[in-house]
Amino acid sequence: MTCHVTAGGYSYRMLSALQAPDGEIRNLGQLLEESPNPMLRVARDGTLLYANRESWLLLSHWRTDLGAQVPSEWIAFIQEALATGQEKEAELSIGVKTLTVVIVPVSNRGYANLYGLDATRRRQVEEKLRLDVQVFENATEGIMICDAELRIVDVNQAYCAITGYSREESLGESVTSRGELAEVWEAVKERRGWLGEVWDRRKNGERYPSWLSVSAVTDRQGEVRRFIALFSDITAAKKTEEQLYYMAHYDSLTGLANRRHFQDTLARAISQARRSAELLGVMFIDLDSFKLVNDNLGHRIGDQFLCETATRIKGCVRDSDFVARMGGDEFTVVLNDVKGMDNAATIAQKILKRAATPVVIEGHEVFVTASVGIALVEDGMADPETVVRRADSAMNRVKERGRNSFEFYSQETSDLAEERLLLQPRIRRGLDAGEFVPYYQPQINISSGKLVGFEALARWHTPDKGLLGPGLFIPAAERTGQICEIGAAMLRQVCRQASLWRARGLKPPTVSVNVSAYHLRRPDFFPLLQGIIEETRLPPGSLELELTESALFEDNSETIAKLEKVRSLGVSLAIDDFGTKYSSLAYLRRLPVDRLKIDGSFVRDIVDNPSSLEITSAIVSMGKSLKLGVVAEGVETELQARLLRDIGCTCVQGFLYGKAVPAEEAVYLIRSGTASAASCAA
Repeated sequence: MTCHVTAGGYSYRMLSALQAPDGEIRNLGQLLEESPNPMLRVARDGTLLYANRESWLLLSHWRTDLGAQVPSEWIAFIQEALATGQEKEAELSIGVKTLTVVIVPVSNRGYANLYGLDATRRRQVEEKLRLDVQVFENATEGIMICDAELRIVDVNQAYCAITGYSREESLGESVTSRGELAEVWEAVKERRGWLGEVWDRRKNGERYPSWLSVSAVTDRQGEVRRFIALFSDITAAKKTEEQLYYMAHYDSLTGLANRRHFQDTLARAISQARRSAELLGVMFIDLDSFKLVNDNLGHRIGDQFLCETATRIKGCVRDSDFVARMGGDEFTVVLNDVKGMDNAATIAQKILKRAATPVVIEGHEVFVTASVGIALVEDGMADPETVVRRADSAMNRVKERGRNSFEFYSQETSDLAEERLLLQPRIRRGLDAGEFVPYYQPQINISSGKLVGFEALARWHTPDKGLLGPGLFIPAAERTGQICEIGAAMLRQVCRQASLWRARGLKPPTVSVNVSAYHLRRPDFFPLLQGIIEETRLPPGSLELELTESALFEDNSETIAKLEKVRSLGVSLAIDDFGTKYSSLAYLRRLPVDRLKIDGSFVRDIVDNPSSLEITSAIVSMGKSLKLGVVAEGVETELQARLLRDIGCTCVQGFLYGKAVPAEEAVYLIRSGTASAASCAA
């Protein structure tokens, strides 16, 4: 019996069983047609004898119809199967589908039956398994598969590389047998997983940090069948983490803790002191005139000296104390469990002594002292910022009193610091409003009583507190840098006033103006001075600049060159407060100065202190030998004046001869050409 059907545009002929009952034939035909897989019969010569309904995709690909031949390569497959009597299997890819075609020879009939199976899903699974194997073997993380009893079933190459154990050594071994992570694996069994950082040991005994992740694989009943452990060696990451921590918490130059680490440590120390009722101390250490080391010897030597200083400070404190570098030449120390002020003072004295010891670096002897401020925390209630600010305030107080010493924080120190903080914006407003003005103190020839000069002294006319002397604002102005602006304002007003006096027909003597060391070191100082002189048309010889002894001796060749330029303008130079610092005759010969001003502290004591009289006499003699003028400051009594006259000092100033007066009052002194003790009351 023959039956024709049409599917997919192709005509198929149903198989007929000539001797089978009609019912069985119909059942067999229905079975073949309803099969979800392609089924074909092909003759030896490749003629397609039969194809069921699901064969249309295969026939469309072959471009073959019933009664025609299949492609030649498939004819070869069929003939080979018929010749050998063995089944053959071939694969065929059609679009996204993969068919496995099984060729079953029926040699005694001269044809072969072809059964197609859709292998797409199987191929996808096989490909996934292949990829999984590649991932398993090529993963950079170590992978270990264990059974439910924690015996190793498989490991990858990364596991072997990290641990040092081969695959053969590991298979079948219990992960708890090495003992290093026994507690972790017990937790794994209990929790069915683990995630965290652990320390493991390699085959050679080396311990290493690892990041471990373990998960359980369960069956449908929820029973654990496998444990999969992934781990990675994080040694490099830990080193990087440590380096980043070091960079964030330690000073790269000295190796000391940095500001951030210090603040964190101080906060913990304060909390500990609060709990244990211990006394805590904080030191703020600043090197004196360290800038000169960098400027004169270079930053390389300066850096080496800072490292030496760090070592010295650490050598002066206890192991329980904490040393940090705040930046630049500033250091701090946390003194834990201080036994009292005497204990802190002893440590401070040790630091000062060690800091002041000269050190030779690359053939240069470096000598720098230090100033130390100390703040004690007794109740543990102060915050870190407040404690550091107190210690810093005490250190600044040391700087103002001469440096190379230590001081404890006190309320007086706090009040002064607060006053300076409030003064800074007020000074700014005062400068903008022109509130800073010069007052003129007369300088007198001690023999004739005639007026020979003025010293211009800065005064501040405040709207609320009246007239302020320099001691109330100069220190604050020096710390904020505003001293340069005040100095420039004084120079301009004095030069303008001297020219104005001359324009009125008066003949004023030379006027001296104090110049701060900060101002002298600025590169714009000489252009400023030259511009003011040209602007006010001040005649040469009408102006004298007074510079402190320390300002002149801190720098050498550069200072001398700058002073020579100043003198080229016709401006004379005087050394103020002479005798309080170096007083080197050899160096004094090199300075282009015209006068020496004896510090008032010597003049005050010349009556009762023979040493002061000897020093004053020596300065007068030194001035004469160098052909320099000498002025004695702070003369207040007739006895002081007589002693100065006896040792040959010819020029004096002080309250005995006149206080500092405003410009309009100084006119009377210029006109009279003299001053006397009575003028103090004027």
